[in-house]
Amino acid sequence: MWAAAAGLLSAAARGQEASDTRQPLVWYIYELDPFHIVSGPDRGQGYGDKTLDDIEKAMPQYRFNRQVVPFTRLLANMKTVPNSCTLGLVPNPDRTDTYLYSKPFIWTQVAQFAVQEKRANEVRAILTPDHNVPLSRVDDAGFRYGGLAIEHHFIDGIDAHVQTARAAGRMFDIEREDLVLAMLARGRFDYSFSAPDEIGYFNLRARRAGLRDRLISFPVEGSPHVAVSHLVCARSDVGAEVIAAANALLDKETAPPSWFRHYLRWLDPTNAALFHEQVTRLLQKDRVE
Repeated sequence: MWAAAAGLLSAAARGQEASDTRQPLVWYIYELDPFHIVSGPDRGQGYGDKTLDDIEKAMPQYRFNRQVVPFTRLLANMKTVPNSCTLGLVPNPDRTDTYLYSKPFIWTQVAQFAVQEKRANEVRAILTPDHNVPLSRVDDAGFRYGGLAIEHHFIDGIDAHVQTARAAGRMFDIEREDLVLAMLARGRFDYSFSAPDEIGYFNLRARRAGLRDRLISFPVEGSPHVAVSHLVCARSDVGAEVIAAANALLDKETAPPSWFRHYLRWLDPTNAALFHEQVTRLLQKDRVE
C-alpha cells in the first residue's frame, strides 16, 4: 500500500514537472557555512541560500533545481551542463575563460584579526586612527600565539605575519576552521584570522549551546575591507540569458541591493554598520562613474 502511494506521488511530481514549461536550471550549491548551510538546524538559512531565494522569486521564468555538490565537482559539472549556475565565485584567469560571470553580486568582508570577545579592549588599545589592527604591534600587546586552518591563505600582509609567526613556533596549524574558532574561544591561543561571518555563525551556535565564550574581530591594517563575488553560469545560451537577467536585476536594485541584508545579519552590530557604510559608498561611487 505504502509503495503504491509513494509511486502515485512520484508519478504526480513527474507530471507536474513535465507540465512546467519554464526553462529548467541546475543550481549548484556547495557547503560553506554560513554562505550555504546544507545541514543542521540552520539548513537553508545561509546568506547565499537566502540570496538564492530572492533570485528565484525575481526570475519566475526559470525552474530552479538546487543540487548540493562538492566545490570541485561543481566546477567540473558546469563545463558540461549547459543550464547550470552557481553563486559566490571569484574570477580568476582559468574560470573567466570557462564560465560566464555577472556583475559583482555578493559583497563580503575579508579575514580579520579574531580574538576572544573579553580581550576586545586589549585590541582597541592598539588600533590605528581608522580602527585597523597593526600587525606589527600585536606581539607586544600580548597576542603572541595564533591558530589557523591549514587550507587558509591570505593577502600578502597577513601571510607575511603568519609565515614569521610559524617560523618562530608561534602559529598552530589546525585541521578545520570550526576547530580553530572553538580553540580560540577557549583560550588555547591568542588570535586567528577569520571571516567575520564565520565568527558570527560560531557565536550563534555557542549561544545556543549555553557557552559564554564569544569571539570578535577587527579589520587588519593594509588589508582590503571588501571582497566581491559573482553569480556564475555555464558558457551557453541559457547561461547568457541568466547572467543578463541577473545584471538587469542588479540595475533595478538600490546600492547596495536588498539581498545584502542577508550577509549583514551574520556580523556583529558594529561590523555590520561599518561594512554597510563602506559598501554603500563604494557602490554609489561606481554608479556615478
